[in-house]
Amino acid sequence: MDSPAVTLTPAEPTPDVEPTGPVAPRVAIAAGALALVLGAAGLATLAGTDASGRPALAATRPPAAATPAEPAGSTRAPAGQADAAQSAPGSSASLGAGPAASRPDSGRIGRWQQMGHEHSGIPAERRAASSPSGVLLIGDSSLTRTRPGLVAALSGRPVTWDHWNGRPTHGSVDVAAAIDGAGRLPRTLVVLSGSNDVFFPDAFAAQVERLLSVAGPSRRVVWVAPYVRRPKFADADAHNSAAIDAQLAAAAARHPNLHVVDWAGHVRALSAADAAALMPDGAHPSPAGCAQLTRMIVAALG
Repeated sequence: MDSPAVTLTPAEPTPDVEPTGPVAPRVAIAAGALALVLGAAGLATLAGTDASGRPALAATRPPAAATPAEPAGSTRAPAGQADAAQSAPGSSASLGAGPAASRPDSGRIGRWQQMGHEHSGIPAERRAASSPSGVLLIGDSSLTRTRPGLVAALSGRPVTWDHWNGRPTHGSVDVAAAIDGAGRLPRTLVVLSGSNDVFFPDAFAAQVERLLSVAGPSRRVVWVAPYVRRPKFADADAHNSAAIDAQLAAAAARHPNLHVVDWAGHVRALSAADAAALMPDGAHPSPAGCAQLTRMIVAALG
């Protein structure tokens, strides 16, 4: 039976830690997502449907004992840190307990599955998938903040969405794959994801390729280049988010159906005061930032 739009433990975003909630019955996130990057055995597969009728993800992965333990005190990111997200197979912990020696340290990712998650429901997915102008909005807390105004600006299009605060890109790709497996992936995807990949930027390019593989060459993917520069981690965030944006630009050069909305370049070009007005905590757009980002996305969609 179709389910209405669902809000799972919503929470108002704060400047320091993103809101999110318990894992939804909608999708069991494929734990081995980033193991694809490493050549490990964690391969996500569709495994029937869950209680709401959404496709469930099953995963084969190494035993839990093979996953590095989270060090004491690292459950939640420090105040001022970007989206907190969970150390789990397929996250930074499975890539190694600490930052790569060759790059600055943006800190550790926290437990994003405990944060707020919202999706529009299966009927909205079906409407968007059945229309040539249908759009899926997918991402993290940047989308949580931007989505209400963006949906209003796209009033002529059937829109569906899934945003989970603190979620890194591999989690968003898992959800897109599940929606596609159920035959409900629209022809256009708008992606606001990457801010939470500053903790392991070297893995981001592979997740972009995964999403483009899910979408296929006939779908249009509009991806917002993330801007992250939290005061406590300013230099590391600037370095790591620039690396993410460069990987996104490189992917766009290879894939003609990928269009990058250069939000990061736009913010970096502003004066410090103007940048702070749009991104006051260095990770999340303000209301003014959401309005400007919405205009840029709508212009990209045409």
